[in-house]
Amino acid sequence: IFVLLIFLFRTLAGVFLPILLVIFSIIMTLGVAAYLGWSLNMLNIVLPLLLMVISLADSIHIMVSFYNYRQLDYTPKEAAKKTIKTLFIPCFYTTITTFVGFIALAASKLVPVIQFGIEAAIGVMIAFVLSITVLPAILVHIKGFSRLGEVNTRIINLLPKFANKHSMKITLIALTLIPVAAYFARQINIDTSFERNFKQNSDIRKSIRFYENNFGGALGLEMVLDSGKAGGAKEPQFLLKTLALQEWLESQDCCSRTLSLNDYLFEINAKLNEQQSQYYTVPNSRELVSQYLLLYSNGGPEEDLTDMISNDESKIRLSVTFKSRPAKQTSIWINKIKTELATNYQDLNATLTGRTIMFNNMDKYIQNGLISSFSLAFLLIILSFFILFKSVKYGMLAMFTSMLPVLIVGGIMGAFDIYLDFATMMVAAVTIGIAVDDSIHFLWHYVNTRRSGSSRNEAIEFAVKKAGRAIIFTSIILASGFLMLMFSAFIPTIFFGILGAIVVVFALLGDLLFLPAFMYLNSNRQKHLGHQNLKTHKLN
Repeated sequence: IFVLLIFLFRTLAGVFLPILLVIFSIIMTLGVAAYLGWSLNMLNIVLPLLLMVISLADSIHIMVSFYNYRQLDYTPKEAAKKTIKTLFIPCFYTTITTFVGFIALAASKLVPVIQFGIEAAIGVMIAFVLSITVLPAILVHIKGFSRLGEVNTRIINLLPKFANKHSMKITLIALTLIPVAAYFARQINIDTSFERNFKQNSDIRKSIRFYENNFGGALGLEMVLDSGKAGGAKEPQFLLKTLALQEWLESQDCCSRTLSLNDYLFEINAKLNEQQSQYYTVPNSRELVSQYLLLYSNGGPEEDLTDMISNDESKIRLSVTFKSRPAKQTSIWINKIKTELATNYQDLNATLTGRTIMFNNMDKYIQNGLISSFSLAFLLIILSFFILFKSVKYGMLAMFTSMLPVLIVGGIMGAFDIYLDFATMMVAAVTIGIAVDDSIHFLWHYVNTRRSGSSRNEAIEFAVKKAGRAIIFTSIILASGFLMLMFSAFIPTIFFGILGAIVVVFALLGDLLFLPAFMYLNSNRQKHLGHQNLKTHKLN
């Protein structure tokens, strides 16, 4: 980021001012999070880096515009006023769309995801306020200014010509990507396997494998078995039925061992009968069970079975050592257990819980969270487009070029078997808010130029030249920031970074190639129709 800012602005002010504002934004955001009592977790640990790259966008747009006006011989004060007047509305709406993308994550049922979304949304708003107020105020007092590179300008000037010349090919490529990406996106699998979150050589994954190989499983499945009456858990018939369930569970591939009140009673019964093997069984009377439990509880303050039997002795706990496997396989095993309980063990009134159930239910939360957060973000963003441009056509056009990168990422996830988890589920909602930002800047300049009387082609060229430089550099910085997450040891974070960078790259192509190409194609088509109508009129 530091190198890119040097390349873009070539002044100390141009390099350090945006970075200082971002640092203040991060500090204030973390301060708000601390005030709310939220601690760092596996998701929001990446928040400072993410805020750094996202928050730089407004600062870069403002500084590029400011230096452009300075090159046109505006005084610092005039350049600052002109910049704020020109960019306040587009910067405000880009902040709103990014804010919406993050705040939409609050629709999830996963607390870390909700906290991440709220913290990021707060950080984005803080960065906007500082960029639009503090940054111009400081720039006014800086006498020197950066002359933006001519090489960069020449490259940007070539983009509209390229898009115009190849408008049909570019449009066909964009339209072809839609069905291809949609086909592969349908193949995305959801998986919250804890082991899969870490690299093959990580200590955590090695520990999980060691535990699996030596202790039979790294997860726990808990059952609460209800006899239906006070003291019913001490009935030999109820305990024998529990024993039958334990034996069935231990015969399954998913389970290695079980533990219940029976195991304690077996040990007591055998010890009181000289460890004879025939006494490793359930006591044959309720009175004997009561005596054994009383004997065990009188053994000392540490000898307590309250975690194995309820106070009214109506329920007992059955713990199962469960193997860590992908979510799909775990779901099959859990459904098999539920079917067996409903078929042969109805009188035990079993309730399933534990980490295995929690991780398995997380898949449903992820799927529902993806749908709800993305839908909310989509609706709010498209509404903001209509309010900003007062045009359904421009709103739909901007949403198309912004949605395409998200759809492409979905296709990549399906094609390369990248699982949807609590981190990658955030990509769609977060990146659509980021992807539309540059579309807003492009269309803002285009629409205003058209309304001032310029032709379509002139407006497109002006929009690319006016916003192109800032769009390219903000996209490079965003992509670089996302790619920094590749150095994480947490695989969901790595994929979040890679997929986020891919969205940014395709959003850049969408804003500076796909969007102008669509407009040129439409303009050329209308010109062709106009010529045809003119010929028909002359013939008549």
